[in-house]
Amino acid sequence: MAARVWELGVVAALLASAPSAVLAKGEIIIEVQAPSLQQAVTSYAPPATMSPAVPTQPPVTTYGRLGVAIAGAPIHRVPDPRSQPFAALSRGTYVVVGPELQGYYAILMSDGGVGYVPTSHVRLLDYQVTAVQPGELPRTLPSVSQLSGSQSASETFSPEAEAVVGEALRYLDVRYRWGGNGFSGVDCSGLVKNCFETIGVRLPRTAREQAQVGALVALDQLQPGDRLYFKNKFAYDHTGIYLGNGQFIHASGRHGEVLIEPLDRYRGTLAAARR
Repeated sequence: MAARVWELGVVAALLASAPSAVLAKGEIIIEVQAPSLQQAVTSYAPPATMSPAVPTQPPVTTYGRLGVAIAGAPIHRVPDPRSQPFAALSRGTYVVVGPELQGYYAILMSDGGVGYVPTSHVRLLDYQVTAVQPGELPRTLPSVSQLSGSQSASETFSPEAEAVVGEALRYLDVRYRWGGNGFSGVDCSGLVKNCFETIGVRLPRTAREQAQVGALVALDQLQPGDRLYFKNKFAYDHTGIYLGNGQFIHASGRHGEVLIEPLDRYRGTLAAARR
C-alpha cells in the first residue's frame, strides 16, 4: 500500500475542519494558515512585537514534536530493522514526531497511523505541532497497536512493487560508484537492475538499454515500483525507482549516494517510465 508521512505540507490539507494549524514554542503561538504551512515553517520569523498566547484562544491539541529528516530513511510498521519497509522518508521532510522506541521515532502518517524511522535520521526541533479545532483527526499519536499506512486512490503497491521498493530502500546511503553493483558502491542502473532481480526480472546493465524494456507508462500515471528514465546530457542517461507520493529513489552521482528525493525536482529531465 502507498503510505504518506503526515508532513507539515500535508497537515494543512488534512485540517479541512479547522481554520488553521499552529506551531507553539514556549508561550508564543505561531498561527499558520493552510495551505502554505510547510513554507511558513522554514521561512517564518515571528516579529519582535508578537504577543504570547492569550487565554481567549480556542483549546489546542498537541499532535507531537516537530522534526525534520536529515537523511533519507525507510519507514517501518514496527520499530524493527528486520521488518519490511512500507514507505520512505526523504531528506528535508518535516514530520510530526512521537515517542522514541527501541532506537526509532514514531511519526504520524496521513491516515492517523504510525510509521517508525531511525532516530539518527530525524532532528527534533523546538516546536510542538498543534491544531485548532481538529475535528475528526486523531487527538494524539496512536499507540503501537494502531499501526497502519494510508492507501491512495491513484497509487497502490502490487506485491512485486513492494518487493522492489523494499529492496531499493536497503540501499539508502550506499555510496555512488560508477559501474558499482553492490552495497559497497552502486550506480543508478546497477541499483535498478539489482532491485528488479529480486522479483525475477533481469534487466540490461545500462539505463539506456533498460529504458527499452517493459511497458511504457504515462508520466502522470506512475505507480510505486515504476522505473524512471531521465535525459540529462543524452537520452536515458540516468534512472531511478518511483516510490509513490511524488518521491523516488536513485543512486546520484551529484550527491554521491543513494537517496530519496521529490520527483518534481527532476520533472524537467524525466523522459520516460517503464513498468
